[in-house]
Amino acid sequence: MLLLENEILQFLHNRAEFETLALKIFEFQRERNPVYARYCELLGVEADSWKKIPAVPQQAFKRAELRSFPREATTIEFRTSGTTGEGYGRHFFPSLELYEAAVQFGWDFFRLPRHPFGLLMQSPEDAPFSSLSRMGGFLAAERRDRFFITKDGALEIDRLPAWNQI
Repeated sequence: MLLLENEILQFLHNRAEFETLALKIFEFQRERNPVYARYCELLGVEADSWKKIPAVPQQAFKRAELRSFPREATTIEFRTSGTTGEGYGRHFFPSLELYEAAVQFGWDFFRLPRHPFGLLMQSPEDAPFSSLSRMGGFLAAERRDRFFITKDGALEIDRLPAWNQI
């Protein structure tokens, strides 16, 4: 897995051949994720192009533990909000190295500013299952004082006027 992760990180920096890498990731996931393998089998998928790689339906994240690595290697779990009333979906990670690299790369790719900014969301410490909060944490250099929503969801409005001085 580590070799493939390194290949993806290299792709982000060097823009390697997308098609080849996408098919390699597909094969990796199909070989190591029994739920996904079964799904592909039921669909009769034989992907020879990245365009033929089937996306996993959103419901699958609520009904199965989708991961392409051993369960005990899980270090982080993100969850959907569960607002549909059907429970929440879960997304597991063995590491956040690739996740953070993708967030930072995307930010820079679109030439978004790197100056200080405030975030109207909870900090990753207050919302440990929120991928969006974690992304914000990466972009805010993990500075808790840049987040303006409390753990219980309240806006710290009195802190807002001074946010650009933080």
